[in-house]
Amino acid sequence: MSQSQVILSSQAAFRMYANRSEFKAATGQEAPLFDAGRKIKRWFDPNAGADGLPEVIYQNNIMIRSDGTFVLKNGAPVTRPLVLSIEEAQTVNLPPEDPSGSTSIQPGWGEIPCPFRDLTQDEILVVAGAEAGFLSGKVIMIRNVKLFEEEKARQADESGKFTAADRAILKAIAEKLGA
Repeated sequence: MSQSQVILSSQAAFRMYANRSEFKAATGQEAPLFDAGRKIKRWFDPNAGADGLPEVIYQNNIMIRSDGTFVLKNGAPVTRPLVLSIEEAQTVNLPPEDPSGSTSIQPGWGEIPCPFRDLTQDEILVVAGAEAGFLSGKVIMIRNVKLFEEEKARQADESGKFTAADRAILKAIAEKLGA
């Protein structure tokens, strides 16, 4: 993977828990009882409510359809605010595990997505492979536009020609050899 792009799921604003066992191992506490009437929620915000407001608004969320695919507009992921009550923001809702440790997700349960970190002014959201014409909508990435353009330029330079970096290495070798 290049340094100019990271997978969005690795940039969550909060720690995500795969299951109840992982939650207990990380926090030392049992997860609250699962409520099948609510959506699954694998993260919690320990600072929810600190501002005294009755709800928490998370700006950085990708829109997801009921079938789990991302909503795209003009080939780019669509973001939307997520508004949660303080109580919802402060807790997880993790389904029970079977004896093997697996979690069985039932149709219709749905999941509350975890917000992602704030983007810098040089970053945008992209669908992996979009520049090559593959718009699967399955992997969303954060791309640093400046680094991405530099990588593309370097790759173009390195396509069978000596680059500035190659010349610098040869010059350093020549200087060490006294040539």
